[in-house]
Amino acid sequence: WLKDYSIAIRNSSEAMLSPDVSKPPEEQLRTWYIEEHKTQEEIAEEVGVSAPTIRRWLDACGLRGDAVQKQRLEELLQEYVAE
Repeated sequence: WLKDYSIAIRNSSEAMLSPDVSKPPEEQLRTWYIEEHKTQEEIAEEVGVSAPTIRRWLDACGLRGDAVQKQRLEELLQEYVAE
């Protein structure tokens, strides 16, 4: 019946968020974490949630696996060497 009244369906994790906070889209998480190299703590502060919540969201999007971490470290190393 929720769909009949256009009421958004949230999972239990999303339901625990305060009403003024919503989970960012996967593309936004990717931009912050992969492209802008923000830490989980920085993203958490910006969104208004805890770092473990960001960690779970990144895991759910496949943005925290070993291959992603290796790629991110290589990019950071290249940036450091370039400076």
